[in-house]
Amino acid sequence: RVWRAKAPSGLVGSLAKRSDVLRVGPKPKCQVFNDVAKGTGLMNVAPMQAEGYTGKGVTVAVADTGFDRGQTSGDKTKLHPDFSGKSIQGKIGENNSLYREDWADYHGHGTHVCGSATAKSGSYKGIAPDASLYVIAIGSDRYGAVVDVTEKDFQDAYDAGARVVNNSWGDSREEFHGEYTEYTEFLDTVCCDKPDMLVLFAAGNSNAKIDYVNNCTISPQCSAKNVLTVGAAETYRPDVNYTYGVAFEAKDRPFKDDLVASPANGEQQGMAMFSSRGPCKDGRFKPEIVAPGTYIISTESGYDTTNEKYPNRQSLYTVMFGTSMATPLTAGAAADTIQFLKEKGISEPSSALVKATLIHGARRMGQGQYDAPYIEIPEDFPNSVNGYGHVDLGQSFDLTNNVVFIEGVVSNQNDLVTYAFKKNQMGRVKVTLVWTDQPGTPGAREELVNDLDLQVFDGLYTHFNANQSMHNEYTNNSEWYDSPNDPAAGEDMEVRVHGYSGMYYPQSFALVVSGMDEGPIPEPSLAFAFLSLCGLLIFRKK
Repeated sequence: RVWRAKAPSGLVGSLAKRSDVLRVGPKPKCQVFNDVAKGTGLMNVAPMQAEGYTGKGVTVAVADTGFDRGQTSGDKTKLHPDFSGKSIQGKIGENNSLYREDWADYHGHGTHVCGSATAKSGSYKGIAPDASLYVIAIGSDRYGAVVDVTEKDFQDAYDAGARVVNNSWGDSREEFHGEYTEYTEFLDTVCCDKPDMLVLFAAGNSNAKIDYVNNCTISPQCSAKNVLTVGAAETYRPDVNYTYGVAFEAKDRPFKDDLVASPANGEQQGMAMFSSRGPCKDGRFKPEIVAPGTYIISTESGYDTTNEKYPNRQSLYTVMFGTSMATPLTAGAAADTIQFLKEKGISEPSSALVKATLIHGARRMGQGQYDAPYIEIPEDFPNSVNGYGHVDLGQSFDLTNNVVFIEGVVSNQNDLVTYAFKKNQMGRVKVTLVWTDQPGTPGAREELVNDLDLQVFDGLYTHFNANQSMHNEYTNNSEWYDSPNDPAAGEDMEVRVHGYSGMYYPQSFALVVSGMDEGPIPEPSLAFAFLSLCGLLIFRKK
């Protein structure tokens, strides 16, 4: 459907007038966008690693500027020591315009990202240290420019076993913020064609305003419904004593005087000033989740861009900022989640279930770190500043509670799938629904295709998405329920998924349910059904 071409500017108009051409648009112009992050006060990964959840048996793909010294002489002794003993594969991206002999990292961004996700050892071990690594070198120069990832790149990574794909890059041009473009549609199609591969994208670093209303700054890649878009929160390094005014030349309060790695009020973790916000142009909230992205320490490439062609590594580690840094931390958490779900008996968990698990346990961040009149995070939940909140693996896995993970299918519009539970003790009930939706249409008013409804029956009332009294969610392909009052003991409860509207069925979905004491009754099959969900309709003009 999409052809790329170089043409004189005067030819664009005549191309657009052709009867067999639907639309002409510019080629994407893309650029690249730990120890503290793992702590219980932030991502809460360390206790889960102590339980053995380290990404074992999972492959993480990283599409970025490359990795360390790549395939140099085939001598792995020249690779960063923190990756010693790790299974590493890689390739040069199909659209990489720079002639390359290997997938080495001449910029440094890619190696830092790989370390945050999968570094096996060292002072700044990755979030998934036992995961394998697959590198897609898309860096087209030494200054952070990258090319986009192709269908073959995704397929090669998938064939190599990758079930998590990290993308810390995007198109930051303002005119495309929040747009659903042809490439956005392509990403949704990839996710639909490979329903057990989670694709993550960094939200971008284009925010400069505290006013979140209609301040969309996310890249068009992040507008894809089925990718997990990751924003950046602040990390916690009180010894780092410089502000956004110093580090990023922020001129306006409250950013100007806010420390980059400590909360402004000394208590409440806040968002990184630069982290791009939504909503998308069709109203969907993005990002869905956030992770630390300020003053992140990770592995340094053997090639240093400050020198010429073949410099030596200056240090084992380097510091970087950005949603680029938050995303691989989340990708590592996704790899840990896949291992966790496999050990729960779900042999090949869908990307929707992995996403639902991360969302379900996300920690709310309140209003953020600023006092009135500067409210950093809106009271609405979820929202387009930090989505469902901050990654928290301890809450996502919740080893002390009865958390149920379900993969199901709505067979047609108006179909109602019901799961019955017993509630023996009073306590909070929480439900998260996610589905991988059909690709949307660039420029459409609404991009959601199949609209599912989440319903929770507590014995007296039926609660709809987000405790609303009736259907009101027409926009996003994730929904949630959090009991406003702890249901009383002895209640029979039901969780229902309703096919409200849409054109393409059957539609698979993922549910995470916590707070129930027994159920579902009877236990549904947790085997994942591989469905061909991505039919393509091609309309030709006559």
